[in-house]
Amino acid sequence: MKKNLYTDLWQKYVGVFTKAIKQESELGTQLDAKEFERRGNRKSYAFRIEMENGKVLNNLGSAVSRDLYKVLSKNNDFINASKGKHVVIRMGMNFDLHIEVSKR
Repeated sequence: MKKNLYTDLWQKYVGVFTKAIKQESELGTQLDAKEFERRGNRKSYAFRIEMENGKVLNNLGSAVSRDLYKVLSKNNDFINASKGKHVVIRMGMNFDLHIEVSKR
C-alpha cells in the first residue's frame, strides 16, 4: 500500500489554508474530484480535522486527512498563523472544502 498519496496535492493548497488562518476568516471552496481520484481509490474522501494551536485534536481516520495534516504541520507559516487559534478543516463528499477559524 502506497503512503502519502495526497501530500503533493495538499502542498498546492498550503497558501490557501495559511491565508484563511491569518485573516481569521471562514473559507469555502470547491476542489477538483479528479485530482483526488487519480491518486487513490476510496469510497469517500470526506474528512474533518480539528486543531488548536496547530495541533490536531481529533482522530485522523483517513489517508486524505493524515496527508493534509502532515503537510500543514511541516509548514512554518501555517504553524505560526495557527498559534492561539482553533481551526476546523473539513471536506464533504462532494469535495467542498471548508475552513473555520476562531481565536482561543
